Amino acid sequence: MSERWQQRVPASVLALRQRGKAIDDRNKRIAEEARRLARLERMNAQNDGSGVARLQRGLASLEAALEEARRGDTLLKLDLASDQAIHFEMAAVYDDAEKRGARPPNKIEVVDEVKVRLRAHNMTAKNEVIRRIAGQPEFAARRWQQGRHYKRPT
Repeated sequence: MSERWQQRVPASVLALRQRGKAIDDRNKRIAEEARRLARLERMNAQNDGSGVARLQRGLASLEAALEEARRGDTLLKLDLASDQAIHFEMAAVYDDAEKRGARPPNKIEVVDEVKVRLRAHNMTAKNEVIRRIAGQPEFAARRWQQGRHYKRPT
């Protein structure tokens, strides 16, 4: 959002927009939990009753999430991640790219992937902090060198 746009829009509209994003995030989390439970139910049906405890724990967490959603006014609050947590998640991003045989993400692309992994643990981090950690020699060595890597056919 540009600063000029923010000056023209009342603070109450901006607050509603932020609240809407938080509610969307919470609804996504509930939908993911429901998908996970459906998968657990399928596994339980295939394994003749094993995994019942996992299924019951999943149902309890889904009921808690639904109860929180019914209350309405609670917003999902993300904790600020430590450098160590960012470092761990960034290493996991590069490990996953290596396992898939895909190109490792550059310093800009890694930010989004690390943020997704942090949100799974109810954490967040500033882009600048993630980029600073991505610039460390350990991660710089895992990226491709700058420049063209594939020649164009002539």
